[in-house]
Amino acid sequence: MSHEEDKAKIVAAMGGKKGLIDSGLPALVFLIVFNFTKDVRQSSYAALGLSLALTALRLARRETIQHAIS
Repeated sequence: MSHEEDKAKIVAAMGGKKGLIDSGLPALVFLIVFNFTKDVRQSSYAALGLSLALTALRLARRETIQHAIS
């Protein structure tokens, strides 16, 4: 088995590129907002809001919400 096949299997298990974005983007937003505001509550609300928006978008497209929720 080649390195590329292993990489493809791992990415597929995580929901593909879209799944990686859905699960990683809220954490990134949390860090960015926290660095500007130094407020954990506001940062959490920003990350949660983005997660809810991504979940709603996936529901509207009738896609799995597993990675958006994670």
